Amino acid sequence: MKKCIFFLSIGLFLFFSSTAFAQLVLDKREIKIEARPGETVTGSVTVTNRYKQDVTLKAYCEDFVYEPPYRGFKTVRPLGSTPRTCGPWITLTTPMFIVPSKGKQEVMYSVKVPQDAKGGYYGVIFFEKGEGALTAEKGVGIKEKAGCALFLETTNKEKKAKIDKIAVNKDSMEGYISNLGDCVFVAQGSFYIMDSKGIVADRGELQKYYLPAGAEALFSVKVSEKVPSGKHTLMINFDAGEGKALIKEVDFSKDKSGALKILAERD
Repeated sequence: MKKCIFFLSIGLFLFFSSTAFAQLVLDKREIKIEARPGETVTGSVTVTNRYKQDVTLKAYCEDFVYEPPYRGFKTVRPLGSTPRTCGPWITLTTPMFIVPSKGKQEVMYSVKVPQDAKGGYYGVIFFEKGEGALTAEKGVGIKEKAGCALFLETTNKEKKAKIDKIAVNKDSMEGYISNLGDCVFVAQGSFYIMDSKGIVADRGELQKYYLPAGAEALFSVKVSEKVPSGKHTLMINFDAGEGKALIKEVDFSKDKSGALKILAERD
């Protein structure tokens, strides 16, 4: 399994795909769990110490949330401060431990899911070294931390989303993708434009979105110059995972000046 390192600085997640400069390395970057309400799930995270000396690490949990415009950026929040936290359900068997130089330590965790849980719940397990140092420029305490994000979804979760609010904005079609379910909705988008004869005039990719429950995100499709004047159909497709797709069809016209007009919409 590819190893990844997380550092936390001033409350932000920074994900690195390379560990060339990392000294604390985890064997997994994230944990995904599907559990029944009332179930207890156990697992482990292994920490590797690349320092030339033994290090003392503290293990603890906090919350995280995806931030607008919901393209994968996360911020860390205090434990139990967000409505979809699973941090308080996590028990770590080794909250403080020493990892020998160039050695490894496996830390066990258990997650006790409440009986009334439904949907998605999220947290992060941090492994923190030392008390940190003060930067000369700003006097901000910086601590080295490696973190593993935890995504827990119950078996009775509801994944539901919609595409709506389609509108013309100059040479583009804009709309919103909204999460109507009770867990994070991850969707990768694409589009293509067909003319009245069914010939594809243009195609492209849309942003990948990470929408918390109740959130919405704006997307935009530029109608390029290679799309001729006339009537066309815009096909918007978001891959929602698990073999499911979210599709919107938009009939529109483009006049000789390039002006766009929406004619009809279909789900």
